[in-house]
Amino acid sequence: MIVYDPSEIFSTLWWMEGSVIPGILFLAAISGMNGIVAVYFKENYNYYITSTTHSLMASTLGFFLILKNCLAFFHFHSAKRTVHDLLDAMRTLAIHVQAYGVARSEDEARDIVNTYTNLSKHLVVMFYSLTLHLRKQNVLPPKSRLPLYLYPWELSKWNEATVRPLACLVMINNDISKLRNKGIYSDQVACMMSKEVKRMTQIFGEMEKLKDSPTIPFAYYQFCNWTTLAYSLTVPAAIGTYDTYYTATSLLSFFVAALFIGLNFIGNLLQNPFGLGPNDIPLEQWGQSLENELYQHFPIFKFRFGAFPLFVEDFTAYPPEDRRALYKDDSSITMFHKPSAWIVTRNKIRAAMRLGNRKLKKFREAKPTREAIVAEIMRDRRKQAFDDMSLLVQQFGEILSCSVLTFNPLRRCGAKGQGGIKQKRNAEVLEGCSRRISFTPSRNF
Repeated sequence: MIVYDPSEIFSTLWWMEGSVIPGILFLAAISGMNGIVAVYFKENYNYYITSTTHSLMASTLGFFLILKNCLAFFHFHSAKRTVHDLLDAMRTLAIHVQAYGVARSEDEARDIVNTYTNLSKHLVVMFYSLTLHLRKQNVLPPKSRLPLYLYPWELSKWNEATVRPLACLVMINNDISKLRNKGIYSDQVACMMSKEVKRMTQIFGEMEKLKDSPTIPFAYYQFCNWTTLAYSLTVPAAIGTYDTYYTATSLLSFFVAALFIGLNFIGNLLQNPFGLGPNDIPLEQWGQSLENELYQHFPIFKFRFGAFPLFVEDFTAYPPEDRRALYKDDSSITMFHKPSAWIVTRNKIRAAMRLGNRKLKKFREAKPTREAIVAEIMRDRRKQAFDDMSLLVQQFGEILSCSVLTFNPLRRCGAKGQGGIKQKRNAEVLEGCSRRISFTPSRNF
């Protein structure tokens, strides 16, 4: 949908995107050329048409076109109102889920946090499925991140469902009923939230009526197209009857035809409010707004899924037969599978999943005790290794002293009596050293 400033009148005259002018120029130009032909036949052959018929035809055709545009605008406004009502119901449900529910234990607090995440992602998936459903897209786009939002069993149910928004509403209602069954939500609070889900179901039913039923009957639609075309091609003959100037007749024929063709063209554009035109409802942009609002309400949802939003900026739900839904090259697909864009997000998801694991929580709580035990063991091992090393140095010193006594030169140069005594003493010392040197290192060394 094109956003404009109503006070800027002249600057918006030349905006061609979303304008009906490019679509009506061709037929209006043909009508202007018919004005030149009508003047030529009037002057040369005296062929002309009275203006009474075209005056009555203009009045009748104007009434039909105005009625058609009123019905088309009412259809467009109803479709826009239903989308706004659905978004309001989602916001109300998110506020109620965040406001109610008191955790009396650690398990209940964990259940509430998990419900915040599941409900938020189911709301986003519901609007995403609604966008695909209104665009008549039954095949999941190749670059869609929906498999990252749903568990495998939820994704299988989503693929098997014929009407996928209803399947998402069932998931939302199950999230509420889980907390109600565990006693976190009272019956009154659960009924109040279920009414919002019921309201969303009713709004979705209104959207189905607007999507499937045409704005006006086919006979009325066809008749307006035929009469507009016939009037635009024959009105130059009536104008050329009274105005015999080529330029004036051509310009008047051009503007009159552009007026009626433009009215008919506007009525045709407004009959498909859920389309892909620039004047249609921007479902993708409103989906991004809903996702950002849920990020604000539930920080845990932003922590787990904020790195890969479901409604990306370039997302557009094209119908299956649209050529823009087919990828000409695989470069845009492979860009999504770069490891650098996913590893950080995957680590965040794993860290968030570990928050709710009881065994891992006990393991984290026992971490200081384990570290103290390991530090004490390592300290004992270092002390035992130091003692073994000291004993080894001491015994090595004794071996060195024994070897010095064994090779003492005084034994050779001394007297015979003294030499014999010294030899006997050295032999005793060596024998004592051999008995004392029996080093056995500890097991931990």
